[in-house]
Amino acid sequence: MPADGWPGTDGAIAYAPFAVLTWPRSIPSLQVLGALAGLGVVCTAAAFLMFFRLIAEVGPARATVITYVNPAVAVALGVIVLGEHLTPAVGASFVLILGGSVLATRRGMSEPKGRVKGDGEVGRVPQARGDRAKDGVLPPSVRDKSVL
Repeated sequence: MPADGWPGTDGAIAYAPFAVLTWPRSIPSLQVLGALAGLGVVCTAAAFLMFFRLIAEVGPARATVITYVNPAVAVALGVIVLGEHLTPAVGASFVLILGGSVLATRRGMSEPKGRVKGDGEVGRVPQARGDRAKDGVLPPSVRDKSVL
């Protein structure tokens, strides 16, 4: 099983006893079952596919920043859709979350300029043959280790 499948399996096993203890006395309507299926299959599958695409596009370190923005989106939707009050503390938190997310996704001063891929790999990563690359340049993962 792929590594991304284990957390879901572990979660299902952990929640199974609680599901048995709170099992409904009657079968929910088809509308409720359809809504659950839509949330569980369509929305979750779409979210995983989009997140994996994001990881491929910007790298794992930058892709995780999207999880920091979730509370800010929840606050904005709560204020706009549900009419919740925006307190000064929540507003300040909103600004801090968005500011931190912007800072976390910026390229550092020490990073070389040029097309940045993933977690700081610049340009094309040469095809590795053993420890050395095809064109004689070490890939970043090997170059950073002092085993030459």
